[in-house]
Amino acid sequence: MIMLKKSFYNIIKILITIGSLLFIYKSSKGYFQIIFDKINLDFYLITCLIFLRFFQQIIASLRLFSLIKLISKYNSNFIEWSRIYFSTALVYLTPIIGAGHIMRSYEMKNRKFSYKEYINLQFIIFSWGMLIESSLMLLICFFNEEIHIYILALFFLMLICFLPAVSKNIINLLYTNIKKIKAFNFLNRFKFFNLFKLNVEKIIAITISTINRKNFLVYFFYTTCLFCLEFLVFYLLLTYIFMIVDFKIVILFFILNFLIRKIPLINNITGFKEVFIGIFMQQFGLIFLEGVLFSITFRVLNLLALLLSNLFFFLLNNKY
Repeated sequence: MIMLKKSFYNIIKILITIGSLLFIYKSSKGYFQIIFDKINLDFYLITCLIFLRFFQQIIASLRLFSLIKLISKYNSNFIEWSRIYFSTALVYLTPIIGAGHIMRSYEMKNRKFSYKEYINLQFIIFSWGMLIESSLMLLICFFNEEIHIYILALFFLMLICFLPAVSKNIINLLYTNIKKIKAFNFLNRFKFFNLFKLNVEKIIAITISTINRKNFLVYFFYTTCLFCLEFLVFYLLLTYIFMIVDFKIVILFFILNFLIRKIPLINNITGFKEVFIGIFMQQFGLIFLEGVLFSITFRVLNLLALLLSNLFFFLLNNKY
């Protein structure tokens, strides 16, 4: 029965992976044509940027692997983990909502990482990531007089909202207060709700055990490295491909891209992000098309680096 279940999952995984590759090819082939037609590419610089993104993605994988090893009994090595991480990352690029998470959590469940631990991991990734990145963005804003006060206030609000994610006492207090809501007294009559509440309490217990100085500092180190590499790619792409030499505009672009990435509805739908960037560039006297081309080029760089990461760890995993 276990072998049959495993075989069924492998078939589904292969079909989803093939479907993801076909979707990525179909949705991206037009991008490559636009880039080759509209931009004078420096082959050496583009190659450098692809490998820089490739290196950045490896650090992103290492960040999660290091955290997982600290908070659980996950029993795979870094090479096998990276194969899982990058193969499921391809699925995240498709419209199949949740498929990437389902595949990754199932693979990790077979390696002594429970679904409850996976849910906790997603909470930690999101909350700690937002806290650290908002802090770094706020720091950048202080050194740029062009930043509007509303943007500054937004990052400060994000910082305040996610501060509880590093405090065990605050998380405990929040959950205790939520349980006191009168509606819960009525719901307690239902067995399903009691089972759900029990699982939530277990996840909160895992979260509380995850929150400590060592884990946060490890995550902070890797996130800061990724943040700096992201900015470096932005700077090189805007300065040497699109000839935008004004450092303040580069920073504003970087901030806009960060905000868009936090809105999945805009970031994941092909074309939305490009239009937003194009409109933004017009506000600084640049051409709308330049903004669209920049966003397309950045998306293609990410895609090429992700495909390279998949190939690299697939070959490495088969060899070792």
